[in-house]
Amino acid sequence: MLCSISGTPADEPVVSRKSGHVFEKRAIKKIVAETGKCPVTEELLTEDDLIEVKTSRTAQPRPAGVQSLPALLTAQQNEWDAVMLENFHMKKQLDAIRQELSHALYQHDAACRVIARLILERDEARNMMQQFQLSGASAVKQVEAAAKQQQQQQPQNESSLPSPYITRLTKIQEALRSARKKRQISTSLAKPDQLSQMGVSTTGSVCQSTCTCMASTVSGNITAYGTSEGSLHITASAANVIQEIDSAHKTAVNRVVFTSCGSKLISGSKDGLVKVWQRGDDEKYSTAVQFADLHTGVVGLSIHPHDFLLFSCGVDGSWNFYDIQTNSKLASGKTPLKNGFSEAQFHPDGLFVVGATADGGNTSFAVLDIKQSCKPLHFGDDNDSAVTTISLSQNGLHLAAGYADGSVKVWNLGKFKCIKHLKFADNDTNNPTPVRQVSYDFSGCYLSIAARNVKVFDTNSWGQVAEYPEQATAATWGTDALEIRSVTPEGTLHIRK
Repeated sequence: MLCSISGTPADEPVVSRKSGHVFEKRAIKKIVAETGKCPVTEELLTEDDLIEVKTSRTAQPRPAGVQSLPALLTAQQNEWDAVMLENFHMKKQLDAIRQELSHALYQHDAACRVIARLILERDEARNMMQQFQLSGASAVKQVEAAAKQQQQQQPQNESSLPSPYITRLTKIQEALRSARKKRQISTSLAKPDQLSQMGVSTTGSVCQSTCTCMASTVSGNITAYGTSEGSLHITASAANVIQEIDSAHKTAVNRVVFTSCGSKLISGSKDGLVKVWQRGDDEKYSTAVQFADLHTGVVGLSIHPHDFLLFSCGVDGSWNFYDIQTNSKLASGKTPLKNGFSEAQFHPDGLFVVGATADGGNTSFAVLDIKQSCKPLHFGDDNDSAVTTISLSQNGLHLAAGYADGSVKVWNLGKFKCIKHLKFADNDTNNPTPVRQVSYDFSGCYLSIAARNVKVFDTNSWGQVAEYPEQATAATWGTDALEIRSVTPEGTLHIRK
């Protein structure tokens, strides 16, 4: 009986119950123990499925083909050839493995060298960085000490604020910038549909002469109006006049501005006077102090966000800083401009002043950096029309400017680039109506434009969301843009809610 695995006669033959194949007992047991399957049919197989076959134990006769001497020599030669061939293949495979191992060892050695070099370079770079930081810190301290000593030795520059104020303004700027970045839009902010549907809830005459300017407190509960005859008119939340100051100024009042809480009112006139009015216990305003440092008309007034610093500028390009808590002048200067300033405002961070000029062109705007002795940085474009009014968004990035040709441009202060140019079909290009006032609401989501009429734009899409027919000298916003106040040149107040 021949084994189905080796093909040789089996010494201890066994037969599978399932397949009927004959196997050598010792060979099939090993395969079953390892795989549990029949090596021929791949069926599941156990030792219980194997049946021993009883055979004679006598010596097996040699096959007839190998009984002669030539046959034996042939068989031995074939076996020798097979062994030599197998030995050749093994040597060939050994050489290939040796080459692969040699390449692997070479790559490993090269990788170790590269890693060692990178680690060395990293350590050297770290040491150089530490030395640079130490030397840089030492150099900075030396420069600061030298600058401080030089500042103490030299007299205070007239156009530069005293160093304690600059330090205070720098700290305030950091706090305001941090708060501005975290500022969120109010959930009760008016929607565009509400603005388009606003009707006049209150109307009335607030002054008899020509109204030249208007300003409201942050809450909108008090509003002040300046006239061409130099009088001031102050109203409460409605159109009721609570105070009239007929002889506030000898000439036309060009600008009025409130502190955030309304405790102080500042007015500037065509004769160059700046007056600070203090609110008393009877809710009436009286003169606290006046400054006569501008020899030409006051065209710009702006109060620092923390209400202690006042900036004023004139039509000849001159400007002044005042501390309205101590009622003292801090610094003054003059910006070389052909036609002077037309308006100015503090940046929401409080360390810059942006001034609009009547020059037009590339000098349409002047940015005064308080830390740099208020040296002006000019920017603009090829529009030769004079800038008549400006408004800074509370995001600190966008500046809206109205022009004498009746158009409005929005500028990116980070890039000093115009990002939107608004022109209006109802504006007569041959005889344009100048834009009298532009104003962002506190959220920065809406921009109002007072000119031939009052227009409101959504600053996200720059689509017009509302238009009110009355001609306006100025327009201001109420809380959350739920109210808009506008006043006509004749002094008629319109409150829309």
